[in-house]
Amino acid sequence: MVKNLLKFLALVVLYILGGKIGLMFYPVALHATLVWPPAGISLAFLILFGTQFWPAIAVGSFFTNYMVNPSIVDALFISLGNSFAIALGAHVFRKLEPRLENALRSFRSVLIYIFLVALPASALAAGIGATALTITEGDDFFEILRPWSIGYFLSHMVLGPFLIKFYIRIRNREFSFQKILEILFLTICTSVACYYVFWPPMEADKYGITFLLFSFLI
Repeated sequence: MVKNLLKFLALVVLYILGGKIGLMFYPVALHATLVWPPAGISLAFLILFGTQFWPAIAVGSFFTNYMVNPSIVDALFISLGNSFAIALGAHVFRKLEPRLENALRSFRSVLIYIFLVALPASALAAGIGATALTITEGDDFFEILRPWSIGYFLSHMVLGPFLIKFYIRIRNREFSFQKILEILFLTICTSVACYYVFWPPMEADKYGITFLLFSFLI
C-alpha cells in the first residue's frame, strides 16, 4: 500500500516537473508544445508498473494545465483526455506483450508500440485537448492539434522506450559501471544541446545547430 502510494506521488511530481520543463521549450500555445516529457514518462510508468496508476496522470495533468491557465473546465477535460489516452495505450501494450522482459525486444513488439500505442495515444490525447480548448476558448482546432500530437508522439517515441529499457536493464542488473557513466554523459550532453537549441525560442541563425542533436541521439 505504502509502496503504491509513493509510486502514485512520484508520477504526479514527475508529470508536473516534466510539464513545467516542456512548456519552457518552444511552446506554440498555452497548453501545446513540441517538447512534452510527461507523455513519455507516463506511458513508460504505466507499462512498467500497471495501468492502475492512471489517476496520478489525471492529477498531475490537471495541476500542470491549471497553473498555465486557471480554468477548471479546461484543466479537467485535458487531464481526463491525457490520462485516458495513455492508460488505454499502456493497457493495449501490456495485453499484447504480457512479459515485461520482452518489451521492445522484437520487431513485433516495436510495431505494437508505434502503431497501436504511441500513435493512437498521441492522437487521442491531442484530439480531446484540442476539442476542449476549441469549445471553451474558441481556439483553432487544427492549429493546436498539430503541435500537441507531435509533442506527444515524439515523447512517446524517444523518452518512453528509453525509460522502459533502462528500467528493465537496471532491474536485471545488466548495466556495468562504465555503461552507467556513458549514459549519464550522453544524457548531460543531450540536455545541454537541447537547452541551447530550444531555449530561448530558436532564431534564424540557430537552425543549423539543430543537427547537433543527431550526434548524441545516434
